Amino acid sequence: MALKVLIFAYIKMRLTITLLLFVQLLFLSSCSSLKELVYFQEKKAAIPTSNVPNSQAPVHIIAPGDIINLIINTPLQSSATILNAKEGANGYQVKGDSTIEIPVLGNIKIAGLGMMVAKDSILSRAKTFYNEPSINLQLVSFKVTVLGEVLNPGLKALYMENATFLDAIASSGDLTNFGNRSNIKVIRGSKVFYLDLTELEIMKSEGYYLQSNDIVYVQPLRRKNTVSNLSTALAFTSFASVITTLTTTIILLTKK
Repeated sequence: MALKVLIFAYIKMRLTITLLLFVQLLFLSSCSSLKELVYFQEKKAAIPTSNVPNSQAPVHIIAPGDIINLIINTPLQSSATILNAKEGANGYQVKGDSTIEIPVLGNIKIAGLGMMVAKDSILSRAKTFYNEPSINLQLVSFKVTVLGEVLNPGLKALYMENATFLDAIASSGDLTNFGNRSNIKVIRGSKVFYLDLTELEIMKSEGYYLQSNDIVYVQPLRRKNTVSNLSTALAFTSFASVITTLTTTIILLTKK
């Protein structure tokens, strides 16, 4: 009789602990602070949105992997037809050696140049083959990497020359509820820019506009680790409760 009482008391304790852990886990995972989730918050002394100047969009520096669209026109338009045959469906991709290969003109190095400088470089080469050529050069896409607390992390193609880190986050499905909106990193080579999505003045940051091969990293909130630890504890406690219940049942059924 005493054994039964002890066993049932132990089971009751296990079930109580499991229930408490479950309630705590449910509370932490569903009860996010509104202040942690809201973008572009207005503080008491905040500057009105209309008065917050955007950072000036920088010149996009072409890098390997960028895709550009190139059209070359000449007075005798038929002579430029072969030049405008695209390498791929979307345009020319800048190769790892920093060049693009253009029919007739050959390989031209454009990585490391701004769009206007690259246009002038191609135009200079075209003038050695054709009379009075004109160039139309546009950036089709460039790639960045988005990591951390976003719904769909990975390598992302951005389709605007002046794409921002908001475009990168949007292409990743937005931040998760565990994403730290006040401390997002934009890593550009050896430089790191810290951006705060809860601040209106974020558009003035040098990291607001992205360049090729930038890395956007969204750090997790501390409570994610707490929820993860509670989930592990809940799983262990639930497993222990099941084993205890089965053991107790066997003992009670076999005891005469």
